[in-house]
Amino acid sequence: MKLKNSTDFPDWFLRRMIGWICRQKPIGWKVKHIEEAAFRKVRQDSHTRVNGVAEPWFRKFRVSISDSVFPWSWGGATVGAMGRIKSLVDVTAHEIAHLTQSREVLKGRYREGDADHMAKQVVELFDAQKGPLVAQWMKAPSYATREPKPKTPVQQVRADRARKNLTNWEKKLKYAQNKVKKYKKQVKYYDTALSSE
Repeated sequence: MKLKNSTDFPDWFLRRMIGWICRQKPIGWKVKHIEEAAFRKVRQDSHTRVNGVAEPWFRKFRVSISDSVFPWSWGGATVGAMGRIKSLVDVTAHEIAHLTQSREVLKGRYREGDADHMAKQVVELFDAQKGPLVAQWMKAPSYATREPKPKTPVQQVRADRARKNLTNWEKKLKYAQNKVKKYKKQVKYYDTALSSE
């Protein structure tokens, strides 16, 4: 699955979330059946809270999420980070549910209500175990905590390449000079032999 991500969520978080959603009984889909998942952050002044678009025939989906607005609130108070994650799970599950309808789409059936129902069931499963799930999804994999290798400056890379090329061409030049010397001797020998006949 190709992942495009411009949100504040790390790639590993989104990949684990997608994997978990796919494994839930209401969805029952394989991650390998998703060609591309795109997550993008929208501007804070955007009217978008969280929304998505699925392309079942291409096995792709896209989710847009705002940092500042959350779709759920209780008692007039907006929900913080967990509410935002719940929104993300809901919309992602909804779009993956549409991917599971790909065969139905070819038959002319494409039901929003079915996708809503599947997503609602997934959100209920998420609510029951959200603390441990989010902690697991957020845990950085070993590759993310490794020290990055020091990057060689571009000029140094080019200088090293130039030195290597010079050495190679000097070897070729030496080889060519030896060949020229050899064939000069041969030509001189045959010129002498022919002139004496």
